Amino acid sequence: MRRKTLSVLLLLLLVVLSCSCGKDKESRYETYVRSMLSTIYQGQDLESYCSSTGISKEDAEAAHQYAVQRLSDSLCRIYSLDLEGNDALKQKMLELSRSLYEKARFEVSPARKEEDGYYVDVTVSPMEFLSSTNEKLESYVQGYDSRVQAGEFNDVEKEEYQRQFASGVIEVLEDAAGSVVYADPVTLSVRIHESRNTYSVSDSDLKNIDAAIFVSSDQ
Repeated sequence: MRRKTLSVLLLLLLVVLSCSCGKDKESRYETYVRSMLSTIYQGQDLESYCSSTGISKEDAEAAHQYAVQRLSDSLCRIYSLDLEGNDALKQKMLELSRSLYEKARFEVSPARKEEDGYYVDVTVSPMEFLSSTNEKLESYVQGYDSRVQAGEFNDVEKEEYQRQFASGVIEVLEDAAGSVVYADPVTLSVRIHESRNTYSVSDSDLKNIDAAIFVSSDQ
């Protein structure tokens, strides 16, 4: 299932098929980029995206789910959380990731034609989520370490120790997600790659947008 979902996401991002002829390219490409981002990150505007690309609603939904799972996995790596075998905490992290992507802010401008093709500007307001949690998480970890040093977990199994630690981290993240602050907007230009009867955006452009959604945790 994981491999299938990844292939669906690559279809969405890299090789979207659709007729690109006609007089309304500026509007068409604007709609394409906006609905693609709304679909991937927010799980919204699926019908518009499916209409403009010809993919199924099931595949569009799968791509959104994959993006949410990817963010969940990234947060677990950033905060060294081992949720293996704990379905309840996995679900909480997925719900947290979904709620964060729902708060993503981006504005898409009409496409413009330049000498080498069409471009669409995407203005992203980065979320200061990762950076805003540093102080609270440091305090939580220090408190947890003190409890460990005091012997509170001497008779606790490793799995339970990991569960309690992860649960506390997730609670800090959930609290921070309730009041997200945004940094100054950044504008990224996305090039529309046209071929004979297709158009798409590049993986590198989408990675740049993805990286802009959150302010880095070390800033």
